[in-house]
Amino acid sequence: MYLKTNSNLKMGVLTGAIRVAQAGIFSDLNNIETHTILDEAYDEYFGLLENEVENALIEYKVEDKLEDVKSWYDGYKFGNMEVYNPWSILKYIKYKKLDAYWINTSGNALIKELLLLSDGTVFEDLDDLVRGQEKIIYVNENIALGNDLDPNRLWELMLFSGYLTVKEKINNESYLIKIPNKEIQSFFKGLFAEIVFKEKSNITSMKAALESKDINTIVRILEKVVLNAMSFYDTNKKLENPYQTLLAGFFYALDAYYEMKPNSETGYGRADIVLIPRNRKWSGYIFELKRAKTQNLEKEASKALEQIEKKKYDTLLINEGIKDIIKIGLVFDGKKAVAYY
Repeated sequence: MYLKTNSNLKMGVLTGAIRVAQAGIFSDLNNIETHTILDEAYDEYFGLLENEVENALIEYKVEDKLEDVKSWYDGYKFGNMEVYNPWSILKYIKYKKLDAYWINTSGNALIKELLLLSDGTVFEDLDDLVRGQEKIIYVNENIALGNDLDPNRLWELMLFSGYLTVKEKINNESYLIKIPNKEIQSFFKGLFAEIVFKEKSNITSMKAALESKDINTIVRILEKVVLNAMSFYDTNKKLENPYQTLLAGFFYALDAYYEMKPNSETGYGRADIVLIPRNRKWSGYIFELKRAKTQNLEKEASKALEQIEKKKYDTLLINEGIKDIIKIGLVFDGKKAVAYY
């Protein structure tokens, strides 16, 4: 990059998710002015504003889809401005279909690498974020591409890369962040399957088993999920039921087919996991998950099933118009599972 010796250039602009590290005051790249997504300067120029998106949708005669488009591609906050993802808007206008366009434009390799180095607490936080909750993080704006990155920098990297966005500034170092929209939410749902659960084939097999009501296969797959991924979650001893957190993450990857409701209030209590089928002709599922307390796993699984019946956990599915409801009491002893249904 030859800026200093080029008389034909007045200035240069370098853009990217995170800044490039400088070697020092005598390096070729120095005296640069850096603006991040947290700055107010130029905040309106890094995405499409709502009036620009609305005009584009009118131009292409899809203005009635503004609210859907907003839920999928809006939500980013640069400085004080709320902006839309321009790439996704252009793709939506072209194909007239709500889909995850931007997240497929890169390999996301660095984020995946840091996630693989992270412990179960990180995935619990991601699980909360996917379910619409928020998280306070401490931001170091000096995070740079030339530096060694570790899992402690994961949240800043995802913020500056567009996978998270600021909801509120708390002070000069801490921010309340959230997942900006449905496009990014879909990315994280798939990420659980790809990173934590190792094999995408489990997702395909589970979809088929749920459709065909093959309970034995469902339990076998869940056992395999726990076997592959439990190490991400068993580091947090404070969790009352790490199996619920783990399996909820797995079922997120089936979101195109089932809406997963974790710890959802229904009947006279809260069911651990409820699966509401997108196709109302399919079966709905209720899972009550337990840690084994005795050696008699079948008896404990039976009690878990009784809890579903006694507390009428099927109320939510009934209210959704689901006719066929399958109730499963599932007890885990380490990485072994026993079901009663």
